[in-house]
Amino acid sequence: MTSSRARLLAAGLGAFSANGFAAASVADVCATAGVAKPTLYHFFGSKEGLFAAVVSEHGAGPSDRVAQASRYDGDVTTTLRRLAGTYLDVGRTDQDLYRLLLLTRLGPPTAAVRPALDVLDRWNSAAVSLFSAAARDHGNMRGRESRYAASFRGLVDAYVGLCWSGEVDPTDPLLVPELVHQFMHGIFS
Repeated sequence: MTSSRARLLAAGLGAFSANGFAAASVADVCATAGVAKPTLYHFFGSKEGLFAAVVSEHGAGPSDRVAQASRYDGDVTTTLRRLAGTYLDVGRTDQDLYRLLLLTRLGPPTAAVRPALDVLDRWNSAAVSLFSAAARDHGNMRGRESRYAASFRGLVDAYVGLCWSGEVDPTDPLLVPELVHQFMHGIFS
């Protein structure tokens, strides 16, 4: 049998990914988890505490994967393919987390959602570091690392959304190479 805490974390992830932080209801989370409100407050102290715990418990593994995938290996195309593949895989295997992060990025940056923004900042810093390292080999990247990281993440996030809607097949072996080619064409043209 699943513990009350685990059920609250699962229900919280579902509510935050479906509605965003502000619109997620403590009453709905508790009803989905099959617990009373005092149980949520016992484990997490508040809705903000639940949100922080959801992001902490679900965001660590994907963040480690993104950090590993973004390590520049001397070949920008290969590294970007590995990173894009990782983002797409996280979007497939951890869809609720990815959606929660995207909703948080697009919403108001309140203190309550800071844990999710911190995860996104780590993902962004990993991409900026990749482009900073690649700039040593590709001088035209110098000074543009942050913009390239943002553009790359935006393109990948768009494809993640297309995969969710069924418009793009996430198992297509050409998806990642074509995505990276599209991005690289833009920065080297």
